[in-house]
Amino acid sequence: MKVSVDGGSLCASKNRQYGNYRFSYDLLTSLSKFDNHNSYNIYTFCNQLPELNEDRFKLRQITPPWGFMPYRVGIAEITKKSDIFLALNQSIPIFTKGKVVAFSHGLAFYYFSKLYSEAIAMLNNQLKAMLRKADLIIVSSSKVKKEFNEIAPDFRNVVVIPFGISQDLLTIDKKRQKDKFLMYVGMDHPIKQIDLIVIIFLSAKRKTNRNDWKLLLVGVSKKYENKDLSIFVEPFLERDQLIKLYQKTSGLITSSLYESFNLPVLEALCCGAPVVGLKSAVIPELQKYVIVAKNSEEFESKICLLMTNSLPPKPKINKKLFSWENYVKKLTSLY
Repeated sequence: MKVSVDGGSLCASKNRQYGNYRFSYDLLTSLSKFDNHNSYNIYTFCNQLPELNEDRFKLRQITPPWGFMPYRVGIAEITKKSDIFLALNQSIPIFTKGKVVAFSHGLAFYYFSKLYSEAIAMLNNQLKAMLRKADLIIVSSSKVKKEFNEIAPDFRNVVVIPFGISQDLLTIDKKRQKDKFLMYVGMDHPIKQIDLIVIIFLSAKRKTNRNDWKLLLVGVSKKYENKDLSIFVEPFLERDQLIKLYQKTSGLITSSLYESFNLPVLEALCCGAPVVGLKSAVIPELQKYVIVAKNSEEFESKICLLMTNSLPPKPKINKKLFSWENYVKKLTSLY
């Protein structure tokens, strides 16, 4: 089959190469590795592509990027005879001849619209177009499928496929000495409750007398940095640097009000780091591997246990359940 792909998120600047970028990168490299039957036409507005099979993967660069999706890709699709269109970034082109497989990365904007005031109109329009035009919607958690069933009960074609573990995490050393610091990894957005992480870390540090412990916030603004309080910020890290920190940290902490997957949780677990998170920040598929807190008070108490090395052990991540090879098999079976 001939498959067209929205690869726009691959053009993210270095300091924004998380989330959608990581998903698109891992999916395309996995399709290149595990799908030997279909050919792919990838629309982008840059040259930032992963290494792909050149025989089956072709780049269609559209510049300038203004109106890339849904307009300019839709216009380009008029002359293409695509069997499938993979809408990786929730936006649907104005036209395509192919079956539309849309990927929803969650409905945080729907349930917490006040936190998305600048983008809420665009996000709502994307959701409406997805429900109207998509033949199939792929989500990463049963939680998101349940939400779609609640808000759009007439749309029946929602399929759950959990993300896979990135290839660069499958063979790493998990037995490194853990250093005295905790990590947050993710975007700088109010829904992530970064202020709460800072407050609870400082309180837990005081209650446990762990004055030499540090908090490292990755992916956020320098406004959160306070070296006098041992709070450090890295707005962006290269992939190899991030993996080394996952290996060294004593734990990842997450307090988001909403998550549809939370890739840093999976990445940290793969690197042997324990994870403590609010229940709202951990999807059901990952909760058995994570120390889950029901509220902020319990969140703080579990971080105290983490800092004193008193947490009960959790099962190791099941790599077969979170496999990109399985993801590709399930996805291509839906073409």
